[in-house]
Amino acid sequence: MKFDLERSLRKRQNSLVIFGASLIALAIFITPLQHFVELSRPQHYGLSLLVLGSGYLFQCALSWRKLTKLERLCYLTTGLFFESVSIIFIENSWLGSKSTVPTEAQEGLRNYLMAYYLFFGFLMSCLWLWLVYQKTKSSTENKETRDS
Repeated sequence: MKFDLERSLRKRQNSLVIFGASLIALAIFITPLQHFVELSRPQHYGLSLLVLGSGYLFQCALSWRKLTKLERLCYLTTGLFFESVSIIFIENSWLGSKSTVPTEAQEGLRNYLMAYYLFFGFLMSCLWLWLVYQKTKSSTENKETRDS
């Protein structure tokens, strides 16, 4: 069996930008930006998540015509989820426990945000699982029709 690079790249074309954005986000995460710019830890994580979320949204925009409606929904919700988490992290430097002493209102907001993102993270995971289920179901049906 011969490896066909061109066919393999065409097959994975819907995730190349996400892979690149993931590498850049990992580089931002690993680089100690606090030594160069005044950032709290959540702001540093927020920058990394911002690049990752932008990668999902950019990939969705580039592959819009090739994606099914469910794939579009998965890419958009994942991108918007990471983008919203990053904006919350960047705008609220007090989320880092060592930066400042949070007020009662900030503690309440922190608990609300955790519940909110836990809920929407669960919904997003369910969407991706539904997409995987649909793809495996269609590939199994295609295999059965070929075998018949």
